[in-house]
Amino acid sequence: AVEVVEEDPGAAEHGYGQPAPPPDTADWSWYEDLWRRRRDDYETRRQTPLFLTPSRLKAAGEAAEARPGAGGLPPDTALVLGSLAHQVLEHWDFQTVRIEEDLDEAVARHASGLPAAQKPVVVRELKAIWATLAGSPVYEELRGARILGREMPFVLPWGGQVMEGRIDLVYEREGRLYVADYKTDQVTDEDLAKVMHDYRHQARVYTEAVRSGLNREVAAFRLILLRLGRGVDIPAGSPSE
Repeated sequence: AVEVVEEDPGAAEHGYGQPAPPPDTADWSWYEDLWRRRRDDYETRRQTPLFLTPSRLKAAGEAAEARPGAGGLPPDTALVLGSLAHQVLEHWDFQTVRIEEDLDEAVARHASGLPAAQKPVVVRELKAIWATLAGSPVYEELRGARILGREMPFVLPWGGQVMEGRIDLVYEREGRLYVADYKTDQVTDEDLAKVMHDYRHQARVYTEAVRSGLNREVAAFRLILLRLGRGVDIPAGSPSE
């Protein structure tokens, strides 16, 4: 005979709870099934990374479709351009009236270590982006905004994992709070619906990070398409998406 002394206190939470069989029963199939499910649960948890990023969540939520690099550039060059644009924007003064001079100084400061083969095209593309951006409505909006943070790191619990990342920009305008992310991708009006769909997971993560960190409601997650000089508000995807 077997006597059950103590049941698993977490059994009900994980769906393992089963009434103990009569002491003389020969049917222990329920017990085998219990440990099989425990083993499967363990393997699932063991293979699930503890840390998660918004881009990894996006990839897990949908089949990744290759998009051309920024401005039709090779992917590695597009990545270098995106990194340089973010470095410049992290310290950019939207109030400046010396846009060309300040950009030249920023390029000299941040682009000195770029690969020689990529540097001319990256700098040319960056200046073309600024030529559009500096005269755009979204630039004017940022000029009149109160910047609360740039490249803000965050960590928050997310479905049993730890979500971590960096938010390009958090700003306030007319009493409303905005979370923004810069993109150097070449986007057309025809691409816009897909872009909005692709970034809904990131919108949800960033919005929740700012809401919980500042204890304030966020008016919008705004994708700033630098090449278009345009800001697009992205609805946050629901957890089930």
